Amino acid sequence: VQRVAAALVTLLESLHPDGIAVVMEDAHWLDDATAIVIGVLADAAVSRPWFVALTTRDEGLDLPEATIELGPLSDSESQQLVLEMTAAAPLRPDEVRAVVRRAGGSPLFLGEILEVVRETGSVSNLPDSLDAVVAAQIDALPELAARLLKYSSVLGQSFRKTVLDAFLEPEDMKLDAATRRSIARFVVEEDEERWRFRHAVIRDVAYQGLSFKRRRELHARAAEVIGRLAGSDQEAVAEFLAMHHALSGNHLEAWRYSLVAAERAREDFVNLEAAGHYERAIESARRLDHIESAELARVWTALGDVREAAGLYEGALTAFRTARRTADDPLVVADLHLKQARVRARVGSYQPAFRDITLGRQLASSRPGREAKQIMARATSLRAQLRQLQEHPRAAIALAREAVAEAEAAGEEMALARSCQVLDASFNMIGQPSKAEFGGRALEIYERRNDLAGVATITNNLGGRAYFEGQWDRALEYYERAESAHRRSGNEAAAATTSANRAEVLVSQLRLDEAEPLLTAAIRALRAHHLIDAALFAELQMGRLLLLRGDHEQARGLLEAIRSEATELGQTHSALEAAIHLADLAVITDDPGTALADLDAAESRAGDEAELYATMLARVRAVALDAVGRSEEALRLVRAGLEQARDEGLSYEEALLLGVEARLLSMTEPELSTKRSEEASRLLRSLGVVEAPGA
Repeated sequence: VQRVAAALVTLLESLHPDGIAVVMEDAHWLDDATAIVIGVLADAAVSRPWFVALTTRDEGLDLPEATIELGPLSDSESQQLVLEMTAAAPLRPDEVRAVVRRAGGSPLFLGEILEVVRETGSVSNLPDSLDAVVAAQIDALPELAARLLKYSSVLGQSFRKTVLDAFLEPEDMKLDAATRRSIARFVVEEDEERWRFRHAVIRDVAYQGLSFKRRRELHARAAEVIGRLAGSDQEAVAEFLAMHHALSGNHLEAWRYSLVAAERAREDFVNLEAAGHYERAIESARRLDHIESAELARVWTALGDVREAAGLYEGALTAFRTARRTADDPLVVADLHLKQARVRARVGSYQPAFRDITLGRQLASSRPGREAKQIMARATSLRAQLRQLQEHPRAAIALAREAVAEAEAAGEEMALARSCQVLDASFNMIGQPSKAEFGGRALEIYERRNDLAGVATITNNLGGRAYFEGQWDRALEYYERAESAHRRSGNEAAAATTSANRAEVLVSQLRLDEAEPLLTAAIRALRAHHLIDAALFAELQMGRLLLLRGDHEQARGLLEAIRSEATELGQTHSALEAAIHLADLAVITDDPGTALADLDAAESRAGDEAELYATMLARVRAVALDAVGRSEEALRLVRAGLEQARDEGLSYEEALLLGVEARLLSMTEPELSTKRSEEASRLLRSLGVVEAPGA
């Protein structure tokens, strides 16, 4: 579904470059797949000249910035609507009041009540609910039309006419012109081949009009008809066969076809649909007594995998825990502990993740053979990844090197690829991008294994490397490619992370209006998926944006919240960076003494990790020192920072430090000041910065 949505965004962008408006009513009736597409469109609209509006009940989509929530009509509004709808045959005032009271502010119910009034000529027996209205309307149909409508409801909200014809054959029912006219208010022809119920409530009420026994019989018939029409291509209709077999009580066939449908959806990266099919298979298995525990554990594991890929991390943990309790092979249990650790790491639950890794490794270490060694390699690579996510890159590098050796010895490619990722990311984190040379090896593994998510991750890492090397346009290209690949693989959470990376470049380039919608959407998605570390990164970029825009109070509130949360989680880098930006804000708001004190405290808390932010610390501290009259000390600090920035190839920090040096020299050495200012401008232009930022 995500791939379809991404393709739709690209198509609409191409066809309507000047903008579009998407308006949808009754969004609460959307199926899950369409809801995902609308969600992607709404996210895309944030950064495009698009307008997306939905009308929905309370149980509709959770898209507050793209949803018009309609409350009940007031009595006066309902009364006005009744008067307009009955202008040709007016009602008495007491009758109008009766209709308004019974409708309860629902315009749809009100309209159906008035239809009943027109048909009966009376308001003495008004229906109690919309369902009651629809049921009465169906019961008022000719017998053949009512029966056809109820039978059709078994096929779902929409259905093919060829399927309906074959489905009705045993009943000797013919869809003649008179019957078509009778059901026209309930069913609409989408095209020559497909029909659908006008409202889901109509389909539901029609379905409820069938006895439970008759429903099971008709679902069995639907499965037979759909399978027969599909011929040898049963897999193409597996999801329909699974549904109808399940509802007919044929749980063995429901189990079988649910697994087929799930695997097809998984291969196409339609992870939410795959999850639904696995869930149906598990439900069917509960009614069967011959499904082996190993097979059931495999299905629970697959459910966990697709939930994780879809960003449903709590659901993934539940599935993996259930699989672990179901499995009886120690190595399978060990691997499930590692899967749990991987999910916990995604949501920032690092200590429980480390415990799972330890348990998994202990189970594997007690077993002989290559498979056990492969699990141990995966455990070490996961431990390395956790240390990197905790922002301890040097520890991550040591563990990743150990994992590479274990993976090579055991022939464990995925552990090897993950370890290469960790090495590249960690070397970038410590400001040594020249050593981040392992991505190619990981990329080769992912491409050979057709691992789209892995390819996307490596592409994102290449973007990070290009960013550190000062090739910002190239970094943006990599990030866009990675984001697109993540969306194609069905992982909206990972796509949001990459979108935040792209926004980081845009903020640095002072393309704030482009960056802001990306960050707004990314933060919402990352928080919704409970990806705390990635959300903190995105929020830091939003804090930078607010600082650069001059929204000081909003920036302060956000940065203080980031510093507090990051400190609590042990995210040393994020806490330190937030503190640096807060010190920068203190200088801007004429409080340099507080800035210096905060920088000292933050640097002390960070310990050795503060060295990774040495150039940024030097720049902000120098500005604060100059503000308190310690200009010579500030100049020495700036020049030391410049030397380090050049040694590490940090072009952006070099440019900002040159700007500070130019200001410090403006009164004493104006010619050198001008030269430094010009150097800074050249560097910033080479990075694509649209105007020189204030130091």
